[in-house]
Amino acid sequence: MAESTVVALRPYVVTVDVTTELYLITMDVTLCFGPFNTLEAANEWSLVLEREHKLIEVREAKEDTEAFGECGISTKPFFRAYVCGTDVIQVGADVRTKGGLILPSAAVIDAHQIRVYALRAHQEAITAAFRFLDDAKDNT
Repeated sequence: MAESTVVALRPYVVTVDVTTELYLITMDVTLCFGPFNTLEAANEWSLVLEREHKLIEVREAKEDTEAFGECGISTKPFFRAYVCGTDVIQVGADVRTKGGLILPSAAVIDAHQIRVYALRAHQEAITAAFRFLDDAKDNT
């Protein structure tokens, strides 16, 4: 029997609010993962991602005690990410063609890559802002 794939006309997207910390810089970003064809698949992926990332945060919190000197200032360079919350939303079918989503892999893998995704999103936003400023300067 031929295997068929169900594609939702109104797919689900998991939004992940992430705070990233670099030395003296804190940035917030919302990442959008999907599309998911069912609400159950989106919720399951979201729960696994949150659970795995909490384990990462606990491990990094233990390392924090070694990274800060007596005055509370970091003695080592660091780059951390915190998942502040997730949400599942239903979107229109056009989201599949716009390329605005991060295609999810296994939630455990994405939990370990969340800081990379967040940093890339920040980089794209900063690049777009400079492009906007350059265009505004050229038009004056």
